[in-house]
Amino acid sequence: LATTNQPEAVESFIQHAIAAETTDPIRLVHLCQASLIKTAPLCGFPKIINAMNSLVDGLPRPIYHQLRSSYEKPSPMTTEAYRTRGMILFDRVYGVNSQRVQDRIGESSPRLMDIIMNDMYGKILSDESLLSAPQTELLAVGALATQDVPYQLRSHVLGARNVGVPQVQIDAVITLAKLLLRRRRASI
Repeated sequence: LATTNQPEAVESFIQHAIAAETTDPIRLVHLCQASLIKTAPLCGFPKIINAMNSLVDGLPRPIYHQLRSSYEKPSPMTTEAYRTRGMILFDRVYGVNSQRVQDRIGESSPRLMDIIMNDMYGKILSDESLLSAPQTELLAVGALATQDVPYQLRSHVLGARNVGVPQVQIDAVITLAKLLLRRRRASI
């Protein structure tokens, strides 16, 4: 919903999800927020800001107030620790192609490769406090399936398999993402 820029649907989604959820609604919202944050580097922060605002707008006030008081700032890590954590995930995702991918991106811009490794992978994607590596790769596949980036989509489909996601789940995410994209295009 966020990658296809349908923030209005996020509000409806969270309302339905909270109504159907039998466990902790705060944890559900935290999972949704973590999913949006992990998707930001793949589809752009403006779309995620819109989706995050709609997510919060869809919350019942008591849950909103609980959410505000439950936020815990993550413990800071050193730049080297983030980079190491990012490299571990990058290597898991890209497997035997990891160094080739790093070299290719680094050839076009060493600074971009540093940002990808330190910030995107190190700080955002490798944080498994709420979402595992397989869940994160499914998010990446879904986000990329809504964009015209076949090389990156193919890389993350392989990455999802490398971190243990069954092909049937990958196919389901791609199908759902393309369905949401068609729905978005039809509404414009």
